[in-house]
Amino acid sequence: MKDAILLTGATGALGSMLLRRLCDEGQYVVCLVRAKDQTEARARIRAILGDRTDVKVVQGDITKPRCGLGDPDCQLLFGRINRVVHCAASLNFQDKDETNLINVTGLRHVLALMDLLDARHVVYISTAYVVGDAPYLSEESLPDGQRWNNCYEESKFVGEGMVRAWTLRRKERRFTIFRPSILVGVRTARRRPWTATTNTLSPCIALQKACAIATASPCLPMSPSEMMGKFACR
Repeated sequence: MKDAILLTGATGALGSMLLRRLCDEGQYVVCLVRAKDQTEARARIRAILGDRTDVKVVQGDITKPRCGLGDPDCQLLFGRINRVVHCAASLNFQDKDETNLINVTGLRHVLALMDLLDARHVVYISTAYVVGDAPYLSEESLPDGQRWNNCYEESKFVGEGMVRAWTLRRKERRFTIFRPSILVGVRTARRRPWTATTNTLSPCIALQKACAIATASPCLPMSPSEMMGKFACR
């Protein structure tokens, strides 16, 4: 195992799509999977990929220090992870404690694990809605003083700041932040959640497009999941 990618959230809707794409492109992927034991963790990834030799599964939990990894796994992965793609997240808009535990504390544990493994590039999946009610987003700096619609948006804003601060501590570190809006899939998606989301929203999108033509107003901000995966895997 050399120059592997550590992927969190590999069993989620976006993460599972990224996992398949990374493997299809010849990347060696280490999946950090929350499960009761290693057998269950492997079974969850096998349900997505089938039996493959280019994937390693480690049982873990980002809400725990070192993401729940023991010394043997940390020693095995040290110096072998060149990039961490952090997809794991809570999408809970109401429970601030749960959202912060996963999206803020969990990210802190992921970054601390990267220190331990000497991994130097983090790919962070954020959201376009970190802008809150600010007038714009900048690639150079985050707006300050805006208000958010829910705790999820705020947690991702905090996460972006954590990623930037972690990167600045050492000159060889890099970060990449993706800010998708509303992720939707395609009708041929393998996972039902994507297909169901697309089919449910299709009439709404068609109606809004018609209204946009009449009023010159912008359409709903949608990010195709396949396009998101294509860029995140680069």
